[in-house]
Amino acid sequence: MNRRKWKKQQLQKWGQRNYVAFLGCKIVTTILLIIIVIVGIIGVVFCKAKKKGVVDVISHKGEVADLVDFQEIEKVLEEKQPKVEMSYDSIQKEEKKVKYVLLAEHTIDNPASGENRNHNMRRVMEIICGEDKDYYVLLPEETFSYLEVVGDTTLEKGFLEAGVILYGEPATGIGGGVCQVTTTLNSALQKIPDLKKDKEHLHAEKHNANKPLAYINPANGDLEASVAFSNNKDFWVVNTLDYPMMFKFEIEKGKVTVRIFGVIEE
Repeated sequence: MNRRKWKKQQLQKWGQRNYVAFLGCKIVTTILLIIIVIVGIIGVVFCKAKKKGVVDVISHKGEVADLVDFQEIEKVLEEKQPKVEMSYDSIQKEEKKVKYVLLAEHTIDNPASGENRNHNMRRVMEIICGEDKDYYVLLPEETFSYLEVVGDTTLEKGFLEAGVILYGEPATGIGGGVCQVTTTLNSALQKIPDLKKDKEHLHAEKHNANKPLAYINPANGDLEASVAFSNNKDFWVVNTLDYPMMFKFEIEKGKVTVRIFGVIEE
């Protein structure tokens, strides 16, 4: 083979190799472009689906499930949630027009009440009404029970040491002063003519004190309603009226005032 012919064959082989390499690169580039386009399309479709409240649900095996509507999911969750009983706040949210009729009010003043005792009276009001409110609403046929709502008066609940009655004698204990609040509430409730006050609907107990309590004045219409968690001494009342009652509390420097309103729809 002469030198010219051999050189020609080598050039042909070199050209074939470059052509194959070029063709391979072109195929790879085309495949990458196709993948990029597919990913872009999937992204656009996903974004549109997300705006409509719909998303592709992927199973644990990696298989694509049918499209699920978020609204349908929320509907099912709402059906499975426990039903919330009607409350005074929910009545307000329905924007029903109501009028507040003063049914009764009562005030008991104890000028000798100290700082801790005054604190305890405010604290029991906060527990009964809620931290940001000064009223408690009792719906028809509902029962207000002091022990169920307040329970024990402990340091953990924010009560302090103050004067109490222990075994009939004055002493010091956690939560002293709360009985003035329940006594004021009981005295106001007793003034409502249409409220049933028999033992099945209103329950109030007295301390076994050896002498009358200093802040109770029978001439003022004060009717004692003492409470004590340790011996299960409770004060409770059932709303036997046809409309909600609202207990509104005002406590300041040893003076407790309770106003009871009827919440009547117009």
